[in-house]
Amino acid sequence: MPNGFQTMTFHPNHGANVMLYDDNTVAYRKASFANAVTISERPLLPGEIFLVEIEKTEPGWTGHMRLGLTQLNPASPDLLKLPPYSLPDMTNMGESLGNLGNLAEMHYIINGEDQGAFTKKLPFEQAPLYAVVDVYGTTKQVRIVQLYGVTSLKSACRDTIVKHIAQHGVNALPLPRTLKDYLLFES
Repeated sequence: MPNGFQTMTFHPNHGANVMLYDDNTVAYRKASFANAVTISERPLLPGEIFLVEIEKTEPGWTGHMRLGLTQLNPASPDLLKLPPYSLPDMTNMGESLGNLGNLAEMHYIINGEDQGAFTKKLPFEQAPLYAVVDVYGTTKQVRIVQLYGVTSLKSACRDTIVKHIAQHGVNALPLPRTLKDYLLFES
């Protein structure tokens, strides 16, 4: 593990229907579809990517996992029990945004493609932001994917591609010109 890197894990304060294993990097919903809220052990750093992979699904339910951010510290003695659902329960626990000054954005990246800003009104200077994963609906098990020193998923993909293909081979790839330029560090 690189120096100074902190592994991302789930906090032991989680919903009653969740079991954590693999050093708290895997959350498994053992029953029902409620009470499966998990929160990251530590707050996210500015610009940090929180990446989860769905490892198991279960037929018979509707909906999928719910992802978000919260300023609720899972280690707080005031937060004895997490709510059954992230939506609407955790949303209703929040305070009014009011006039908070600088705000952050949250993006979803699905299969390597940025889906754009999901929300643009996240206060981040007043309190740290923690990742929330509600193992809900058809999603049965998720794993946190550790990213060591990755500044972005886009740059990580570029590094992997250029490591496995000769520079002159990039132009032969069936990709749009803008992606080829990015891979060749020309953009």
